[in-house]
Amino acid sequence: MKISTESTEDRQVFLQVKLEESEIESHKQQAYRKLVQTAMIPGFRRGKAPRTILERYLGAEAFMQEGLEDLLEKSANDAVEQENLDPVAPPEITDVESLDPITFKATVPLMPLTDLGDYRAVRVEWTEPEVKEEDVQGALDNMRRQGTPWEPAEGRSAQAGDLVTLVAKGVIPSEDNTDAEPSVFLEEDGMSFPLQEGASWPVPGFAEELVGLAPETEKEFTLMVPDDNANEDLRGKTVSFTAKLTEIKEQKLPEMDDEWAKGVMDGFDTMVALREQVETDLRTQAESRASVDYEETLLDALEQQAKAEFAPVMVESEIDHMLQDQDERMRQIGMSLADYAARTGQEPTELRESMREQAEKRVVRSLIISELTEKAGIEASDDDVEGEIRRLMEAQGEDEAARQSAEELFSQDAAKDTVRRRLVARKAVDYLTAIAKGENPPDPAPAKLAESDSPSAEPGSEETDETETEKEE
Repeated sequence: MKISTESTEDRQVFLQVKLEESEIESHKQQAYRKLVQTAMIPGFRRGKAPRTILERYLGAEAFMQEGLEDLLEKSANDAVEQENLDPVAPPEITDVESLDPITFKATVPLMPLTDLGDYRAVRVEWTEPEVKEEDVQGALDNMRRQGTPWEPAEGRSAQAGDLVTLVAKGVIPSEDNTDAEPSVFLEEDGMSFPLQEGASWPVPGFAEELVGLAPETEKEFTLMVPDDNANEDLRGKTVSFTAKLTEIKEQKLPEMDDEWAKGVMDGFDTMVALREQVETDLRTQAESRASVDYEETLLDALEQQAKAEFAPVMVESEIDHMLQDQDERMRQIGMSLADYAARTGQEPTELRESMREQAEKRVVRSLIISELTEKAGIEASDDDVEGEIRRLMEAQGEDEAARQSAEELFSQDAAKDTVRRRLVARKAVDYLTAIAKGENPPDPAPAKLAESDSPSAEPGSEETDETETEKEE
C-alpha cells in the first residue's frame, strides 16, 4: 500500500491510503469465494460459477463492496503499524475517494502528550479554616429550633421568627400606564411562610412588611426589586402586594442547659460537652471544604503552567461517559436522558455541546494527574486496594442487600482496577498538595522521572508541521 501522512497540532495524523493491485486482487478473490456460495447463476450449480462469469453477472462494484468495510479497517490498522504511529483509539475512516484503485482517508488520534513544567515549584498558600464562636452558637440555635415544635401564637401580631400562613398576591403594574392587565407573578392561598429577616423570596423586604400584621388583617404595600435580584423578570420593577395572615405560629424555645443537652443527638452529660462536639464537627466540615477548595485552586494553578496536547476524540469519549452517567442518574428517578432533554427543551446535540467545556477540563485534569503519577512513581499496592475495598464495604452498614451487591462488584477485576486508579489519583493530589504547602516531600522515583523527562515526552517534540511522506509496502 502507498501511504501519505499529514500531522496536525491536535495530536492527530491524517492518512491517505492507496491499495496495491495485489491487495485489491486478494480482496476480490475473498469476495468471490463468499459471493459464489449464495449467487444463483443460470447454467451453474450454486458455488460452481467461475469468477469471471460471477463478476460479469453481479458487476465489478459488487465485488469491491463485498467486505469493503472490513478491508478498509484492516488496511487502516496496517497503515498505522507501518507508519509506527501510537494511537489512543482506532483510526476512523473519513472518506473513500476511489474504488479503482481503492483509495481512502483515515484519521488517527495519537496518544496525548503532557508537560507539567516545574510542578515542584508550584506554591499555593494554605489558610487554616476558622470556626468562630458565633458559628458554634448558630449551629446550636439551629439544633434548638429544629427540635422545638411550632405552636399557635394567641393574641398577638406577627413577629420576626414566626411561621405564618397567609393569602398573598403580587402583581407588576403595566409600565405604559394603560389599562392593560397587570402581570401576576405571585398568587398563594394558605402558604406557610417563615418571617426571616433578610429573606430574598419572593422579593427582598416582603417578610419585613408582614412583621406587626395582626391575624385576618389585610395589608397593601409596594416594593422596589433590586437590579441584582435572582429573578431577571423582576429586576428594577415595582411590585404591588396584598397580604393577609390567617394563622401565626411560634416556637417556645427551651433554655440551653445541661438538661436540654442530654436530649440532643446521642445525648450529652453537659452543655459544655455538646458545645465542644458541635465545634469539633464544624471544624471537621470546614477543614473538608477548605481542602477541596485548596486542591481545586492547586490543580488550576498546575493547569496554567502545564501543556497538554490531545486528540478531539478524547473529549468526545469523555462526553459519552458524562452522558451515560447522567442517563443512569435520570433512570434512578424514573426518567431517561431523552426525557430530560425534552423537558428542558434541548436537542441531543445541544445537550452534548453543553458538556464540552467540562469534558475538556476533565480530560486535561486527568492527563495532568496521570503524568504526575508517572513522574513521581506513585502506585497503589494490592494491600492499599484491599483496604479501600474494606472501607467501602463497611460504608454499606447493616444493609445486607447493599453489602452483597458490593461484594459481587468488588470481586470483579474491573472494579478493583477502578479502585486502584482512584487511589493513585488521590495519592498524586496529596503529593502535589504537600509540595504546594512547602512540606518538601521525597523526590520522584529517578527511573520514572528519567523516562517521563525524556525529549520524546515533551509536547512539540514530534514534528507537527504539515509533511507528506510516501511509503510503498
